[in-house]
Amino acid sequence: MLYRCSSHSNIKGLENWNVSNGINFSYMFNGCSSLSDIKGLENWNVLKGNNFSFMFSGCSSLSNVRGLENWNVSNGKDFSYMFNGCSLLSNVRGLQKWNGMYQMGIILVICSMDAHHYQN
Repeated sequence: MLYRCSSHSNIKGLENWNVSNGINFSYMFNGCSSLSDIKGLENWNVLKGNNFSFMFSGCSSLSNVRGLENWNVSNGKDFSYMFNGCSLLSNVRGLQKWNGMYQMGIILVICSMDAHHYQN
């Protein structure tokens, strides 16, 4: 969708998109290196989504996941490299609300972050 949108720092205008029938969200924001604000995604209904791989990979300006906390990702199967290369991402605590620690565990494994970011 916005693959390699290196000049966009926010996703204004996407907050009202109806993505409720979306299944594959992979690579959606991949390579959006200036993207720092994803709060507009907070009302997205991604319940049917099963592929979130590489969704925010390469978003090197992304520093938090506010906006994703209330997503229902219970049907998700592939979260590989979802936040790969998000070098400023320092807090993923909001994702603890996601349906089950299984998804959270996968995301923690694939994040390219230092271990100290996971300390409480």
